[in-house]
Amino acid sequence: MQFRGAAIALVFVLTITFGVKTAAQTIETNIITGPDGDTYARIGADIGELAGACGYELSTQPSTGAFENLRAMRDRRATQLGLVNADVLEFFAIEQVRDPETARAARGIRVVMPLFLEEIHVIARREISDLVDLNGKAVAVGEAETGGHFTANLVLDLAKVSPAERVSIGGSDAIDLLQDGDVNAVILVGGAPIPFLEGTEIDPERFHLLAINDRSLTAAYAPATISAKTYPFLSQDTPTIGVR
Repeated sequence: MQFRGAAIALVFVLTITFGVKTAAQTIETNIITGPDGDTYARIGADIGELAGACGYELSTQPSTGAFENLRAMRDRRATQLGLVNADVLEFFAIEQVRDPETARAARGIRVVMPLFLEEIHVIARREISDLVDLNGKAVAVGEAETGGHFTANLVLDLAKVSPAERVSIGGSDAIDLLQDGDVNAVILVGGAPIPFLEGTEIDPERFHLLAINDRSLTAAYAPATISAKTYPFLSQDTPTIGVR
């Protein structure tokens, strides 16, 4: 099995008893992933299949993403495993010092292993040639309370880009806004290929995947490349960054 895309961290609660069965009971074990059909969900399903092949019963649960996953491992019954962006984990580690609610969510969480790089996709109008060109423009930054939304906003902040509007919408709805002219760029965070982008008709004459070479970003995130073969609208390999 080959994992592609930013190193999402698989995290778990310390008290986990993974699929252990006794004569008296069966321990229910769940992994919380992401929206149906996205990279998180597909990776979670693969992990569930591998667990089954090893004799463990591991059920997958959908979610809106990283923030819900961290809270679910704290609050939901029998939810011991989850997929979380590494920069979201770092945020929780920093914020727990001053925020009791964040500290409660982070308590007992441990990293099991990194799985894959999750590339930052900035799809923009052709006249946008660099991130700084998004100053004063409207940018779709993903749905609120998701890891992608957090990463997209952090990327803009680290690059010192100040859009006129940060639109909290993601997925195919964000691409629709771009094609209708309501935003100038869309920031998507996901392991390439992002499933819905493979089937989305994006006019390469009007839009392109923006190269990311900003030093402030390459210092904070892993360098990555999205191959020209990844999506129909690409004509060349494009450098970007990936969240660990």
